[in-house]
Amino acid sequence: MLSERISSIIETLKSGGQAAPILVSEQTACDIVSELFRVEINMLDDLDEKGITDCVWHDCSDKGAKGHKVEFVRKFVEKLYQKPAWDIFVALFLNIDSLAETAYSSLLKVFEEVPTQVLILVTSSSPEKILPTLQSRIITLDTEGINREHNPLNSAVENFLTWKPEALFALTLGKDFKKEQALWVVTGLQNAVLNGTLSPRHAKDIRETRLLLETTNTIAKYLIDKLLISLLCE
Repeated sequence: MLSERISSIIETLKSGGQAAPILVSEQTACDIVSELFRVEINMLDDLDEKGITDCVWHDCSDKGAKGHKVEFVRKFVEKLYQKPAWDIFVALFLNIDSLAETAYSSLLKVFEEVPTQVLILVTSSSPEKILPTLQSRIITLDTEGINREHNPLNSAVENFLTWKPEALFALTLGKDFKKEQALWVVTGLQNAVLNGTLSPRHAKDIRETRLLLETTNTIAKYLIDKLLISLLCE
């Protein structure tokens, strides 16, 4: 039985919507694929035997097949833009923390703007090793079986959402507040929208702030303070 949040995301995708990549345990990935395609998947290796047209996977830790190399990651990403035969297309990136650093750039665009009707599932036993710019684009809905280092700014973001903004503003005003920290703030706010602790009406502004952080030279603390003030004034 899938969680209510994952079921909601799947329904959004089936109706032509979009969703950010999701970090899950391998067991949950199996459960999702089994539920979507009405097949029994007990381990991800079973995928090769099932021949599901709308489900592809890439093991980033497979050094023999050069799964961690940029050219092979790029070829896999191209598959995500194909039209699903049915309602939804599933792409799994296994052991994503094993990617070569140069390969991460191949994922930034598709993780930033996931194609409609595509569900990207990510697995990792060490998510803290994932590059922060990529980590900021991934939502964690399932922590079972995942040894995860939490968002370092979660506490400050949670306090902000309960009308205790002092700690977060103190961070943004500090001289060491850079783009990486700004992306963690954005990630925390995006998760809050997904978890229902922040109104969905703010999702667009949060997403646009993240895009500006990645594509412009605007000072990170200015963008984050502007976003936080707008949230407080609502």
